[in-house]
Amino acid sequence: MGLAIITVYLPATNTIINETTCGIILEKRNAQLLAKAIQNLLGFGFQYVLENPGKRKQFQENALHWEKKKFNWQSEEEKLFQFYNCLK
Repeated sequence: MGLAIITVYLPATNTIINETTCGIILEKRNAQLLAKAIQNLLGFGFQYVLENPGKRKQFQENALHWEKKKFNWQSEEEKLFQFYNCLK
């Protein structure tokens, strides 16, 4: 969908975010950390915006790129067919 992602550190999500560079990984579940990350991505965190101009836009572009390249039903379809064929 072309959205920047904010997630909590979990092995699966950490792998995807590191591979795609489409968001921010929070170290722990914490409402204040989440609020600050959202503010930063939306441009309300003034210092963050100064230090990282265009970061949200880059995350969004990366998300769109990877959605087309890897994370879509067409690529998953092939994996599922291979899996089901192995079960026969």
